[in-house]
Amino acid sequence: MVCGAMDRRQTSRGCLVDVGCGAGNLHRHIRSRFFQYIGVDAVRYEDFSEQADFCRFELDSERIPLPDASVDA
Repeated sequence: MVCGAMDRRQTSRGCLVDVGCGAGNLHRHIRSRFFQYIGVDAVRYEDFSEQADFCRFELDSERIPLPDASVDA
């Protein structure tokens, strides 16, 4: 479903952030489309890909700790 939405919007390249990424399963489907994948979640699961970046995010925070304009999707 996510890949279909990206195709319709012609979204690719750059950096994709997956908020609420869980184990990062989306990474395997989009890794050829983007230069960087950042999974964001409160917990890093053991099977989260070593080829992906992870950003821990406390759910009671107001803002994901990434620089402004650093993400494309």
